[in-house]
Amino acid sequence: MRVSLGTVYRNLQLLVSEGSLRSWTRGRTTRYDADLAPHDHFSCRECGLLLDLARAPRAFSEERRLRRSGHQIEERILEFVGVCRDCRRSRKTGGTKRCPN
Repeated sequence: MRVSLGTVYRNLQLLVSEGSLRSWTRGRTTRYDADLAPHDHFSCRECGLLLDLARAPRAFSEERRLRRSGHQIEERILEFVGVCRDCRRSRKTGGTKRCPN
């Protein structure tokens, strides 16, 4: 059975609009996440690995400052971007193969 890519993306957008998925776009890449609980991410720029990270229990000082100034914060999106340990190891050993993540 084959399903067109357009059908897949239409259904992903439907799930986002229903609140069953979250999506966010960075550059030309859109990511989808079924974990709706507040959390942050680490993203490897080489292999695309995406890790969920526990949300820090306290607000950042900038967030507190914004709220005190009267701003309404609706959402926080924090993503650490870098190179995962497997890709770093591959670099050190001179490997050209991308890590398996």
